[in-house]
Amino acid sequence: MRRFPHYKSIKRGPLAFESKLHREEGNIMPLARKTVITVPPTTRIKDATELMVGKGVRRLPVASPGTKKLMGIVRTRDIIDFLGGGEKFRIVQVKLKGNFFAAANEPVRTIMSERVIHGTTDMSIIDAARLLLRTGVGGVPILDGREQIAGIVSERDFISYVPATTGTPVSYHMTRHAITAEP
Repeated sequence: MRRFPHYKSIKRGPLAFESKLHREEGNIMPLARKTVITVPPTTRIKDATELMVGKGVRRLPVASPGTKKLMGIVRTRDIIDFLGGGEKFRIVQVKLKGNFFAAANEPVRTIMSERVIHGTTDMSIIDAARLLLRTGVGGVPILDGREQIAGIVSERDFISYVPATTGTPVSYHMTRHAITAEP
């Protein structure tokens, strides 16, 4: 045991735990894909569609080119809705007078969803799964403390995660009697 000289004070001052606040990254980031394909809001719908098909993604975050902050998201559903007769098809009918060539050259900000459901880097895997289930979306961008895109997590990421962590195949957890409907 080490002895301290009696003339030195052991007291080093008050403890200040608050001054050393540290925000730890949650465990969603190892599951999330960190290489996120984003587009600026001025990207043409045609180019965004080609990028989505080429990369095999169903959602494309729209980010500010300078700050990389999330501005919106374009999903395959938005593109189908725009070109296929959904609610956003009115833009083609009214603004573009039915001109599909002009529609393909419109910027993605025309059809993007500005209210984006997103997660944060400090959320847990359970919280991210609950977010997807509660909102009914297939994937969400993960934002850091500066509102910049740090990753993206989707249903596919969870499907690959389940067998690795539980040791059981996905078929053990899936529904065998799916209800389908003809169009």
